[in-house]
Amino acid sequence: NTDIKKALVKRSWIKGEDDVGGLIGNSNKTDIKNAIVLNSVIKGDDDVGGLIGNSLKTDIKNAVVQGGWIKGDHDIGGLIGDSDKTDIKNAVVKGSNVKGTYDVGGLIGESNKTNIKNAIVRNSGIKGDDDVGGLIGKSDYTDIRGAAVQDSRVKGRDDVGGLIGDSDETDIKKVVVQVSWVKGRDDVGGLIGD
Repeated sequence: NTDIKKALVKRSWIKGEDDVGGLIGNSNKTDIKNAIVLNSVIKGDDDVGGLIGNSLKTDIKNAVVQGGWIKGDHDIGGLIGDSDKTDIKNAVVKGSNVKGTYDVGGLIGESNKTNIKNAIVRNSGIKGDDDVGGLIGKSDYTDIRGAAVQDSRVKGRDDVGGLIGDSDETDIKKVVVQVSWVKGRDDVGGLIGD
C-alpha cells in the first residue's frame, strides 16, 4: 500500500506508452488525499489520465486536474484513464483538454466497479471517436452519487453522451449536465449515448 497526502504536479510534460498519469502511472491499493495536477501535458497510448493512468483498488479524496492536455488512444480520462474498483470523492477536472480514440471521458476513460461521489468536469473539451462522455467514456457497474458536467464540449462519433458515452449496469443519482454541447453521429444523448 502507498499513501500520498498533499501532492502537487505543476507545468510538467509527461510522456509514455501505456499507464501514463500526471501523478501515478499504475496505481494499485493507493490512498491519495489532496492531489493537484496543474497545467501539464500527459501523453501516451492506452490508459492515460490527468492524475492516474491505470487505477486498481485506489482511494482518492480531494483531487484537482486543472488546465493542460491529456492525450492518447484507448482509455483516456481527465482524472483516470482506466479505473477498476476505485473510490473517488470530491474530484474536479477544470479547463482541460482530453483527447483519445476509444473510451474517452472528462473524468474517467473506462470505469469498472468504481464509486464516484461529488465530481465536476468544468470548462473542458472531451474528444474521441467511440464511447465518449463528459464524465465517463465507458461505464460498467459504476456508482455515481453527485456529478456535474458544466460548460464543456463533448465530441465523438458513436456512443457519445454529456455524462456517459456507453453505460452498462451504472447507478446514477444527482447529476447535472449544464451549458454544454454534445455532438456525434449514432447513439448520442444529453446524458447517456448508449
